[in-house]
Amino acid sequence: MSDMKPDYKPEEYGYVKDGKVFRKAFLKNKDLEIGIVRETEEKSIQYFVERFLSLREKVEELEKSVDEATNKGSFLMKLLHMKDKMATYKGIGDFEALIERLDKIESRLQENIAENRVKNLEIKEALLKDALALKDSTDWEETAEKMKELRLNWVRTGAVIEDKQEELEQTFHNTVNHFFEEKKKYNEKKRKIIAERSKQYKYLISKVRKLMYEQDKDVIINRIQGIKKDWESVGEIPERLMKSLEGKLAKSIQNLKNPKRRRRIGQHQGNNQRDFQSRPNYRERDSSPRRQAYQGNERNEEEFKKLHEQKSKLLNMALELKELPIDKSLPLARELQDKWLKSGKSTAPEIRSIYNKFRETIALIFEKNHLETEIMKKHTVFSGKSKTEQKIIRISTLKEMIRRDKGEIKLFEDNLNQSGVMENQDRRSQDLISKLRGQKFRLKIKESLLNEIELN
Repeated sequence: MSDMKPDYKPEEYGYVKDGKVFRKAFLKNKDLEIGIVRETEEKSIQYFVERFLSLREKVEELEKSVDEATNKGSFLMKLLHMKDKMATYKGIGDFEALIERLDKIESRLQENIAENRVKNLEIKEALLKDALALKDSTDWEETAEKMKELRLNWVRTGAVIEDKQEELEQTFHNTVNHFFEEKKKYNEKKRKIIAERSKQYKYLISKVRKLMYEQDKDVIINRIQGIKKDWESVGEIPERLMKSLEGKLAKSIQNLKNPKRRRRIGQHQGNNQRDFQSRPNYRERDSSPRRQAYQGNERNEEEFKKLHEQKSKLLNMALELKELPIDKSLPLARELQDKWLKSGKSTAPEIRSIYNKFRETIALIFEKNHLETEIMKKHTVFSGKSKTEQKIIRISTLKEMIRRDKGEIKLFEDNLNQSGVMENQDRRSQDLISKLRGQKFRLKIKESLLNEIELN
């Protein structure tokens, strides 16, 4: 036991009775038994005096921290917890004076919090004004970055005065969400336009290829001119896709100028026609039910309907997993993957569309788990932080993961281009290209997850 000396008389605040140590009543608190006599009464009293002096030092440290801190409001919960402990604290001293001291500190904190909430209101009103000015902008990419920055600043700004809080929060989030919903609609419309235009370009390329069977050069020239004129009127699509289609068009036109290639195709067509027509009953066989079944879908209508229902059910189950905690959704996601593989295959566009949504949904669940794992490596006390702090940590961690992935993808893609892999058709080259597509898909999922976290 130390030799801490009190600046008060211990008997004013505590006493010994029947071998037990008591703390005297104060304010609404009655006399409290706080221990038993060990060795001597004096030493027992001294022990509890020192406990009180230790508590008083903590109050002094708290007061000093509050005076020095910029964000004083962060100490309020600690102060209230300390006040709650007074009623049952085992010590001997002037608790009434200590509580009065804490009351004064609390009063200062409350004043400071009130002032900060007024300042926060001004900041958030300014952020809302900026968001309202941008909400109908059609400069999608630049405005999206500005909106994300506004949303991050909003999260970093503390609470406002209570009667304004709910309305302000709702208006801001509705404003930001309005912009991103419009951006989503625009992108969806743009994707449809690009898909339709790409389809038109491919149709024109197919028209050029069909001219390989045309023998009249004047007809070929006239039709090529018409196709080029139609090509110019289709409309813009992304540069990379346009270059690819222009290359295919140029190659198809070039093939028309190659007499050997045109002659070979013409001969091949003639041979096919003769062989086909020389077969007995070829028309009957071609129109038989069995032949038509093979020329249609891979499965008959009933089987396809059953498969479509199974795949749709698995997709709906996957979508429901998004609402579950990650520790529950992860094993279920793995089970759904196995069920998908066992349910059968089909190249039908309807099944492919369901598969793409299923794949992205499952990948999103795995990516959430990956994110939480990364966070736990760096932030051991993550679960003890507020929801706002957790959101900020998730966003910053995910942005770092995205930045790292983009760097790796660029390096890998540059290496493939330099080594000529992108032009090769061998198995190893195709495996490397497939790996690159996988990396880009995972990056897309991370970006989708970031958008989801930022919007919530």
